[in-house]
Amino acid sequence: MVNLFRGHSHRTEYHGQQSTVQMINASIIQGSAVGPASYVVTAADLNVTTLGNEMCKFADDTYIIVPACNAESRVSEIDGIEAWVVLKRKKSQEIVFRDSRRKRPISSPPPMADIERVVTLKILGVTITSTLSISHLRGHQVMHRHNTP
Repeated sequence: MVNLFRGHSHRTEYHGQQSTVQMINASIIQGSAVGPASYVVTAADLNVTTLGNEMCKFADDTYIIVPACNAESRVSEIDGIEAWVVLKRKKSQEIVFRDSRRKRPISSPPPMADIERVVTLKILGVTITSTLSISHLRGHQVMHRHNTP
């Protein structure tokens, strides 16, 4: 396995022109059969910074779940990830879940810098909405399930 991750390089070719060869120092080789497993092993020491928050890792994706009582910890969680790896903020998204049946509205935390706030998020082929409904497209059928906590 060590030899698999050692000595990789990359070169881009476009319209017959080639870039110089650059060494790759990443421990995950995207598209490889061992990529998802190697990410889980590599990311094993990446953890949340605040008690009560959760981190889920699958393949090369990481999800941080922050309950409303810890909303102020969102920035420190992102800082923790950025201390561990180069975070691509433009590829990151935030979703704030709301209970539409709640009598008293709760204000959402302010949006984070350079991280898009969305109302739907696709996780492993399942689209989750900010109102906690999910759907999955199969052929021409759309299935919906609404969570009722």
